[in-house]
Amino acid sequence: MTNYEAYTSAELADDEYFSTWVRHPDAASDAFWQAWMAEHPEKRKSVAEARQLVLFLRLKVRVPDPADALEVKRLIDARINSGVAEAGLAGVSRPAPGVAWQSYRKMAAAVGLLITLGGLLWYYLNAPQTYATAFGETRTVVLPDRSRVTLNGNSRISFPKSWDPEKPREISLSGEAFFSVVHTASHQQFIVRTDDQLRVEVLGTEFNVANRTGRTRVVLNSGKVKLHFPPVDSAAAIVMKPGEMVEFQENTHQVRKEAVEAGNFSAWTDHKIILDNTPVAEIALLLQDVYGLQVQIADSSLLQKKLWGSMPTENVDDFLTVLSKSFHLKITRKGQQVLIQNQP
Repeated sequence: MTNYEAYTSAELADDEYFSTWVRHPDAASDAFWQAWMAEHPEKRKSVAEARQLVLFLRLKVRVPDPADALEVKRLIDARINSGVAEAGLAGVSRPAPGVAWQSYRKMAAAVGLLITLGGLLWYYLNAPQTYATAFGETRTVVLPDRSRVTLNGNSRISFPKSWDPEKPREISLSGEAFFSVVHTASHQQFIVRTDDQLRVEVLGTEFNVANRTGRTRVVLNSGKVKLHFPPVDSAAAIVMKPGEMVEFQENTHQVRKEAVEAGNFSAWTDHKIILDNTPVAEIALLLQDVYGLQVQIADSSLLQKKLWGSMPTENVDDFLTVLSKSFHLKITRKGQQVLIQNQP
């Protein structure tokens, strides 16, 4: 097994298994890395730095092989020495080979510089903006159209630096985010795409999207949105109304819609959680997805225990303390491991 303990942040970011987990986590890889961090809490800072490297440093520059450069020079020399007239340009004088190579080399260098600068300019103008949050962190991002997105912990969005006014505004999401979308004079669509290919299409509205562990949940606060489900060419779609929630299961493609108190699902933007008949199993998922904790439920009957109330979430230890005292639970935390038991 790979000795990840000895890896630096840069080496960890360059590891294929690690980078795949960061970009496209699944149940198996997530379980491995969460367990690994629990066993090596001293490496959590390195993991966080490596995550940022994977998420932000996507451009890899290929260094040319010196052998390639020599082969290019050989071909150019052969082309020059073969004579310009042989290429069908009769009457054009041919400079001395040394002079020709020096001139060609200068011209090639200039062309190469222009290509490089052009490539860098294209990347600057077209490369997506990416924002990510660490476990337990929230962040608000202002988009090019002045719409606002608030990211929950362990989440990521990417979008172009600027949007073509003649095309839909598109943004990619992994994790959970609350959107406050500006309506444009041209009725420009706003589209959110999640990792499981769900597409949320809106004009101007407020809604919450959570894309975690094979499940996407959309809750509409105001306005109107239209959900398009995978496969991409599927004609199935749902138009949502304010106060509705739609859940989509990636593995089964099952869709569930119900009426909810929409504000409860976006209360995290105010650093609190509203529990409304919420099972302990959902709390365990929250602690895993948002805070990166590994939760063990000692008694399976606790999984379905329902909780009510409002609790702070800005500090996970405060959250666990309030949860323990409010519902007579014994909660023990050791590093990233959390054990939930019934009070004796």
